[in-house]
Amino acid sequence: MAGGSVWLAAWIGGADLGQHGLWLDGVALGLLAALGNLHNDLVDLPVDQVNRPERPLPSGLVSSQQVWSVILLGLCLLVILGLLRDVPHGIFFVVVAVLLFVYNRWLKGWPVVGNLAVALLCASALWVPLLDQQVWSTGSHPEWLWPLVGFSFLFTWVRELVKDVEDMAGDGCAHLKTLPLLIGKRRSLVVAQGLLFLCVGSILLPWMRVIYPFAFVVVCVLTVLPWVGRAWLALRSKNTTLRVAQKSLKMAMVGGLVASILVFRLFPVFGWL
Repeated sequence: MAGGSVWLAAWIGGADLGQHGLWLDGVALGLLAALGNLHNDLVDLPVDQVNRPERPLPSGLVSSQQVWSVILLGLCLLVILGLLRDVPHGIFFVVVAVLLFVYNRWLKGWPVVGNLAVALLCASALWVPLLDQQVWSTGSHPEWLWPLVGFSFLFTWVRELVKDVEDMAGDGCAHLKTLPLLIGKRRSLVVAQGLLFLCVGSILLPWMRVIYPFAFVVVCVLTVLPWVGRAWLALRSKNTTLRVAQKSLKMAMVGGLVASILVFRLFPVFGWL
């Protein structure tokens, strides 16, 4: 999803996809996400032994040494990709990699800060195409990407908070200090529900600022709001698992990308805008 988001964002904004740099950026971001997840699994091993014992590391299907070997190989490939790009991209890859590893090792246990760090990392995939001015020409619209960055940031923030509520047992054993462990499950779910209102606002704001056409809002009613509503009901229900809310929020982000593709790339082809 990280690599694909780079290419989709560039396409939505009308960038020149013939530039090989965009494809390298997508590969690099996908690789960064994979390495971050691998390192996260190593750091979270004590927690996953409680929360998710069926995963490869806690179950013993793979060893920590094997995972470290893959991480080191991936970092070597990342350095090569950075050298193939320019200095700003190389710096960006390094900063994202450092932030990923710092988050996994230290920030994850901090209330709110850890959630915001993940949200920022996920939103960065949509921001990467803006680094390369050569891919943007007359008639392209890089400004269309900024609302999508905010959209991704907010939805990821809520999803990470819900994940923290779901992982309270294991996080408590690991002596982490996530927001749910500080203020409790019920209050955390209330905060998550409040953040969902900001998510809905992130759909309306670009139209209100005359950045997006009203058609975007209409399409989002069909592709995003049903998933937001499902997440809302899951957070309020005593019988629905939090995993349902998580998956619904992820689908809402996918729905936002679908709406962007329809409104900015496909509808104009048929003369509907």
